[in-house]
Amino acid sequence: MAKTRANREIALLYYVFNMAREWGFTDRENPCAGVRKNKEKIRDYYANDMAWAAVYEQAPQELRDAMDLAYLTGQRPADVIAMTSGDIEGDYLTVQQGKTSKHFRIQMQADGVKNSLGLLIEEIIERNKKQSSTP
Repeated sequence: MAKTRANREIALLYYVFNMAREWGFTDRENPCAGVRKNKEKIRDYYANDMAWAAVYEQAPQELRDAMDLAYLTGQRPADVIAMTSGDIEGDYLTVQQGKTSKHFRIQMQADGVKNSLGLLIEEIIERNKKQSSTP
């Protein structure tokens, strides 16, 4: 953990020094350039059914919805959180991934029959209608 933290701090100092150069506070070389970083282990965790069920059971409805959307769309958590009803275009959920900026559409129904994603989104929209209040 300490090695990973050190890498993050080196990256932060590198960025801060570059901003100082950009703003004219210095014209010197970045002292972080060429600093060797530590090797990091790639995180590789897959939540098995038992772990998923334990979190899902205790989670508030919003987190359950996010977990279901992530599972059914295969999107990163940040991309799921950014989804809105405006992303729905006809029979498709449109997605622009934050990390890669890729655009694509995920089908919510086929031959007039909603799939699991379509049913989930319909359920979320209905629930939100009931919760929203009008002055």
